[in-house]
Amino acid sequence: MKQKQQPQTSKGLLLMLGGYLYEPSDRSKKAIPKDSKRWKNDFTQFQKAFVGPKMKLYHEELPKISPTVDENMYLIKNFFAQSASSYVLLWSGHGIPETGDWDFGNEKAITLMQVLNLWYEGVGYATDKLLLIIVNSCHSGEWITQLKKLTSSCPQGSRESKLRIALQAGCLGHEESFVESEGVIDQYGIGSLLIRKMVHDKQNENKLFVWTYAKQHPTYFLTPKAESYVRTKVCEVTGEKYVLLDPLHCPFRVSTIENSWSVIKQGTQAVLNIKGRTPVIKTGKFTSDA
Repeated sequence: MKQKQQPQTSKGLLLMLGGYLYEPSDRSKKAIPKDSKRWKNDFTQFQKAFVGPKMKLYHEELPKISPTVDENMYLIKNFFAQSASSYVLLWSGHGIPETGDWDFGNEKAITLMQVLNLWYEGVGYATDKLLLIIVNSCHSGEWITQLKKLTSSCPQGSRESKLRIALQAGCLGHEESFVESEGVIDQYGIGSLLIRKMVHDKQNENKLFVWTYAKQHPTYFLTPKAESYVRTKVCEVTGEKYVLLDPLHCPFRVSTIENSWSVIKQGTQAVLNIKGRTPVIKTGKFTSDA
């Protein structure tokens, strides 16, 4: 007798987008290839960490000079037209002050509502499928402000109330998102601070990540429907608030970091000061973990 085949569970899908803008006076011709190589390595390490049995790479659009809105909107639209258990959309590029929108120069941008409208069109809103948006750009926390406002004031039963979205921003709305803090590259050769942290959290789940850059604070937000599926945790040492998303279909950790470590003794010792608590001192290397 022929054995009945069990239906296969679809994997999560990852779309990686990026772009950077240069004026002719900004960089020398020698610097641009160097920057391109650095961004490519960040994307490569991100893939190595997350693409596997649970997550499939849909497409990678390496950061390049002057990408277009049309190119990226086309990729996002087709991405959401695919069948998957969860969707992860990563943007590494420039962000616009006060909005956090993805900056393509010449006053052109991709907004949060444009991404959500493509989600409604491709996947629908009455769905339990998870969308994780990772915005690795300056002022990205503005998207969290917008998403909070959109989902907190919406009527029950509206399409916005049914959104199951996690959003990881590289920084707060008034901050810039940095690459290569003080020129330091981590053990994986990753320059971007947010990507560095996310890769570390995946590759070293039982090790403490030491965030040393006081001018940038990654933060996350879950829509009410997404929040009901997970449990928020807080690191006892650093106070970092984090959530492990669906381990079966979306093996990502999103984090909010409110405190930073100060490196002392030429980078061999660091101290974390949290108001009302005894300072935490650790020894080791402080570009990635201790």
